[in-house]
Amino acid sequence: TTIESFIGSPYRRSEKVRVYKTHKPRTLPAKSVFVPQEYNQEIDATKIQVICNLARRHQIRAHAASIGH
Repeated sequence: TTIESFIGSPYRRSEKVRVYKTHKPRTLPAKSVFVPQEYNQEIDATKIQVICNLARRHQIRAHAASIGH
């Protein structure tokens, strides 16, 4: 799964960042590619590899949260 969006926060010293579909003030472009590696049926979990074009603050967490994980 590939996610391309803008990541940022509405305030300068905000602790949290969020994902925006369009460019807004204080947002930067980010792209993450989630690649499944292996599935563990016992605990119903999948190990993934995440490839990021740029290292934005909380990029992996924000992108995973935006797709419901």
